Amino acid sequence: MINIKKGIYVTLLLGWLVIIFISGVYAKTIIVSPEMSLEEIGQKIQDEAVAGDIIKFEPGLYRGTLHLKKLNGLDSKPIILSGEPGVIIDARTEEDLQENKYGGSSIILEKSSNITIENFELTGGQRGITLGYCNNITIRNNKIHHIRNYGIMNYKTNNTKIINNYIAYSEVEHGIYISASAKDILIKDNYIRDTHINGIHINGEIDGVTIEGNILYRSGKYPSPAGGAGITVINGARNIKIINNSFLDIHGQGFTLLGKDIIIKNNLIKNTRWSVILVKGEAENITFTNNIVIEESSIPLQIEPTKLTTINIDNNFYILGSEYIYLDINTYKKYKPSEWIAKGFDKNSIFTRIKF
Repeated sequence: MINIKKGIYVTLLLGWLVIIFISGVYAKTIIVSPEMSLEEIGQKIQDEAVAGDIIKFEPGLYRGTLHLKKLNGLDSKPIILSGEPGVIIDARTEEDLQENKYGGSSIILEKSSNITIENFELTGGQRGITLGYCNNITIRNNKIHHIRNYGIMNYKTNNTKIINNYIAYSEVEHGIYISASAKDILIKDNYIRDTHINGIHINGEIDGVTIEGNILYRSGKYPSPAGGAGITVINGARNIKIINNSFLDIHGQGFTLLGKDIIIKNNLIKNTRWSVILVKGEAENITFTNNIVIEESSIPLQIEPTKLTTINIDNNFYILGSEYIYLDINTYKKYKPSEWIAKGFDKNSIFTRIKF
């Protein structure tokens, strides 16, 4: 006589073994080491990695560029490139070092999707990470420093998440560059410091960027003062939310705004060289509310007068060294807080003037 209960248990056990077997085949860990060249590592990843796999980089120094094309995970099972503690990818080859020049990018992803890049130290390149024609890439927990142009460049790539990275010492340009076209970008909890121009540069047909919880420090000051902004939005970029960030010691504007539908809310802005916001050109529908502004000398609000009809500025807390709050950038006329309020702005804001 057949034991039905025992048969059920056996069937369930076999089912679980099949699941475990399938998981082992289709979601595995691939180990790579500094003994391999990055070209060899790239080829191994292209040949072997499938959705759900983790590529573990063992500690040590890797030289050159990891260049990956058409590498695709799934939304629920990304392919994860993960550095163990002590992993450094220095984009400079031995020849670059001898000629005292930068390498290319430490990591390049092209036409790829559902990839996570995490826990790397990247240095020595024109760029730390370059994305081109990708979708749904997560860049998290990386240390990117001493690069020539951009810590992270996002070119024609949608649904990128840039989270909890340290980006520092960009000699010629920006910390993060969102370029050409993109949709639905998240830039969250990063520390971006010492860039030559902008901390974050958003340029082109970009629709939907959330910038939240970041610290931007000394934008426009490394390796020498050049000017720029904590964040620049230009050339058609729109639907930008800038919330709960800190902007400290910016050698230029806090925000250079030539985009549309921009919300700047709940930020701390302390000590910008030129102004807190510069609004001109294509700018439209700008909201600047609930921010704390501490300025030793600059006039915080510098705006083309024709743009005032599309701007909402209120409920801010200003601590100012200057007696002026607003500069008409066409006529260079300066306005005191009382005159600015009379124009219909910052009616519910608090103004405090002190000597620094």
